[in-house]
Amino acid sequence: MKIRKFRKQDSKEVSKIVREYLKNFINKANFIKNIYFKYLYSKYGSDRLIGLSKVREIYVVESKGKIIGTASLRGNHIMAVYISPKYQHHSFGTSLVKKLENIANKKGYKSVKLWSLTSSGGFYKKLGYKKKFKFFVLILMKKRFS
Repeated sequence: MKIRKFRKQDSKEVSKIVREYLKNFINKANFIKNIYFKYLYSKYGSDRLIGLSKVREIYVVESKGKIIGTASLRGNHIMAVYISPKYQHHSFGTSLVKKLENIANKKGYKSVKLWSLTSSGGFYKKLGYKKKFKFFVLILMKKRFS
């Protein structure tokens, strides 16, 4: 496993992973959630990812040379954590989140925050995050560094 910074040439592969992840949810979601996931799906084209890389730090996780996930950091806000569904539950997401936590900590932040889907809240709770606020299908979570 290797975690590295996003490069422009990664944009199509990362877009495919994010959309694969979201498509998995779109197929399972009820009508209102479906609208939200379709909105997110439309926001993660390869050109949009290149644009986002200019305003936030985007990282990718690779396994055997293949990109299998992504996450980004803006200040102390972890954003857009996506692991390809077939690679979930193998610690790639945990490693990626911990990498971003370490970066934020080294920059002097005392905590990190993120918005999680309600279905992913348990994952972040295991990593030490605490629920701060719930809105629709999202939970604002925060983790303080010791």
